[in-house]
Amino acid sequence: MLKQPTIEPLGWGIMGWRRRTRAAIRMARIFIHMLHVSLIMPFVFKNSDHQSRDAHIKQWSQAVLNFLGIQLVVHGELAPTHALVVSNHVSWLDIMTINAWQCCRFVSKIEVSKWPLIGNVVTLANTMYVDRSKRHDAARVLKEMTSNLQAGHSVVVFPEGTTGTGPQLLRFHASLLQAAINAQVDIQPIVIRYEDSHHLFSPAPVYVGDTHLFQSMWWIACTENLIAHVYVMPCVQATAKDRRVLCEHMQQQAAHVLFSTSQTILSKRVQT
Repeated sequence: MLKQPTIEPLGWGIMGWRRRTRAAIRMARIFIHMLHVSLIMPFVFKNSDHQSRDAHIKQWSQAVLNFLGIQLVVHGELAPTHALVVSNHVSWLDIMTINAWQCCRFVSKIEVSKWPLIGNVVTLANTMYVDRSKRHDAARVLKEMTSNLQAGHSVVVFPEGTTGTGPQLLRFHASLLQAAINAQVDIQPIVIRYEDSHHLFSPAPVYVGDTHLFQSMWWIACTENLIAHVYVMPCVQATAKDRRVLCEHMQQQAAHVLFSTSQTILSKRVQT
């Protein structure tokens, strides 16, 4: 089991108390926001078309980042058409980060649906859940993904299958990439990296090991100048390609982006 990276203590001086107070205010705003969204979402969506729903989800996701003091920075341009979006996975925050940039439908583990407040919102946003306790459930989700892609919706999959620590990627799994081949759509690879005032790879959003949701949210709320970077890589044609070859290519691309980005930033800091 992966261990949560060390989070620096806030301390009990004036600055520590200021950060705690600000974090408490951020947490209160997030709680009110998520409660509000979970209550009104079913009514707002009842008579809304697909574009209106996406606009609401994007707006609500942007509010989550704003309330937590997170700046979103996107590097690169998204393909003009729908695609299977393949991303590394660091945190529960990844879903909010991607939706704040481009509203998509997600594939996630079924446990997320049981999370307080967030689970309800994620479910109402047409998330497709995989029950990993059922042997053949991935095949059902694959069909659902293919249908969504054929209907013109972008779908996000995290091929690592679980969250990692950020700098190092876990092994990518190829099975769900078959949806892009079946639907004959492109794959849009992206990489997410969280940065703060003291870390190229912020430990605050990392959601691994025994970390629970409230604890993760508190660490994020306490972090200064947290930035969510989304790196958009060139689309890859998935038609008539072996999914394992595609998967290996995606992982190599993502690892290269993480390594080259960190090296470039470190080099600039040394020069200054």
